[in-house]
Amino acid sequence: MEDRFGHSISYLRVSITDRCNERCTYCMPQELQEWLPREGILTFEETLRLIRVAAALGVSKIRITGGEPLTRRGVVDLIRQLPKIPGLDDIGLSTNGTLLARPVEPNLTMAAALRGAGVRSINISLDTLDPDAYSQITGRDLHAQVLDGIEGQVAVEALDHRVPVGDEQQSVAVGRGLGGRRGAGEAGLVLDDDVALPHLLQLVRVG
Repeated sequence: MEDRFGHSISYLRVSITDRCNERCTYCMPQELQEWLPREGILTFEETLRLIRVAAALGVSKIRITGGEPLTRRGVVDLIRQLPKIPGLDDIGLSTNGTLLARPVEPNLTMAAALRGAGVRSINISLDTLDPDAYSQITGRDLHAQVLDGIEGQVAVEALDHRVPVGDEQQSVAVGRGLGGRRGAGEAGLVLDDDVALPHLLQLVRVG
């Protein structure tokens, strides 16, 4: 499959929900958000059919997004079906990280369940390491949950032996006027004595 300029298309981002558990100032209004009605969202069966068609046309990499995709009930069951689709060899997911450490069943976190279902890369958005600034940006007091999610994801990566501890990269979006000089200190986040995460810093204009 090619675009009109002759570029090969092999990567598809699939949004499975418009809902999110945060209210980031650069993304969503603070007032009551009107979500799409249930009938306006593709069912998982329809989503899988779309992905199968895309894979048959040459798409080999899929990234599941939202909204916040982990707020969609049954997301792990959906992702379990993706490795069965011929042609797909890279399955990723973008998340705000707030739900990665949540238990989905006894002794199994969301991060571990996603890895077991076939996810091979996760982008975690963390706007700032300052809890107060985080609450100001996102409209929610979920900073600690994001850090727990990152730590849980690193533990899954290390246990799986696919990515050396310390090599996992997260993306930090520093809001103009809210990150400021604080952003420079976010280039190295140490979760414990053995795990250090290098960060890719992105400056996001807010307002």
